[in-house]
Amino acid sequence: MEQQKREIAAEFDDKAFEVAKFIQQLAKIQEDWLEGLCKKAKEKGLVKGFEEEDRWPFPSELEDWLHDYCYNGKLNQSFSEYCDSVMG
Repeated sequence: MEQQKREIAAEFDDKAFEVAKFIQQLAKIQEDWLEGLCKKAKEKGLVKGFEEEDRWPFPSELEDWLHDYCYNGKLNQSFSEYCDSVMG
């Protein structure tokens, strides 16, 4: 079966590029905010009970939990309530 040739209008192509660029910029802002909050928490001792070992290239345990809370959690509970509900 022969694959149909795709055609994309230049107007769509330009808009798709703009959207992709914006989404990538937004992702950078999100990561900066998450990293900044985790850094502040570590410096001020705002959280305890999360492993602090260097897991490079993976995020710290706190970053991992905070990321999951921000992207997958229901925002009808605080971060501490979220952690308690996941840990059981």
